[in-house]
Amino acid sequence: MGDYPFMILSLLCAVLNILPFCWQLQHGNSGPACLGFWVILTNLVTFINAMVWRNDAINRAPIWCDITSKILLAGPLGLLASNVCIARFLARVVNPRARVITARDRRNRAIFDYCFSFGVPVFVMATHIIYQPVRYAIQKTLGCMFTLTVNWPSIFLHLIWSPILALVSAIYAVYVVVQLCQHRQSFSKMVARTESALTTSRFLRLVLLSAAYAFFELPLTIFLAVTNVTFNGVARYNWHEVHEGMGRGIIFYEPLRQKADFSHYAFVIAGLLVFVFFGLSQEMLAVCKNLARNITGWKCLSRPGRRGAPTVTLASEQGCDTLRDAV
Repeated sequence: MGDYPFMILSLLCAVLNILPFCWQLQHGNSGPACLGFWVILTNLVTFINAMVWRNDAINRAPIWCDITSKILLAGPLGLLASNVCIARFLARVVNPRARVITARDRRNRAIFDYCFSFGVPVFVMATHIIYQPVRYAIQKTLGCMFTLTVNWPSIFLHLIWSPILALVSAIYAVYVVVQLCQHRQSFSKMVARTESALTTSRFLRLVLLSAAYAFFELPLTIFLAVTNVTFNGVARYNWHEVHEGMGRGIIFYEPLRQKADFSHYAFVIAGLLVFVFFGLSQEMLAVCKNLARNITGWKCLSRPGRRGAPTVTLASEQGCDTLRDAV
């Protein structure tokens, strides 16, 4: 029957973050936009995998598995790299020597954020071939998964980057919190002096999101990296030995039912954090209301009630007439 809570939460995280992602992209918030993109992509992939392979481990979509196994390999790094970009921007805002952020600064920051948030994952996907033993693996319930051998190339090209990025985000987050504590009396002026279009509430939401995700991922990534190395050991690297299965097109099948563990829920937790801090903001709630009115074609109309009754505000001409007669 599959792991339905995992499937449902993955789908919800992908769908609920589409509108916040579009809003961030439209307003030029490059770091949050990159984070939203990776949240949507990773959760959508995990949902489809869990849905298609919920009852078996049959190789029914080879091209899909080739693509999505790479996405699942690089997705965590995309999330962490995006969070580094957000934390880096926040640290610049609270820097005591911060200056006004010009249009050129915003353009340069956007270029860096997009290059870093997508460049690191693309680099990891491109170098995966160096330590990739077989084409991919298929697990019952979880679907397509990437494979790797634990050796010195895989350690330096993949395993160490998640802890490093999480650590960098955590250091930035600590710096921002310390600066806020030291200048809490002039916090609003500190945010406003850079003219970064950040309000106090937006800045605090970004700080809480970046810090929460960094300190969630830091122990998790360290634990996974250490577990991989200690459990599998560091094998001697030989290109022909590593790629013997690749040459024969071998695929690993795990027909026994798998259970989504804490590491698999990392994408879900990232999606929930992004939605809570971005999707439930006043700006997004206002966007949702306007979108609902545009889709339904409703118009807000106000008419005074009879005999001193309060003003009635409805969403259609017919509705106003109906409620006016009732009042």
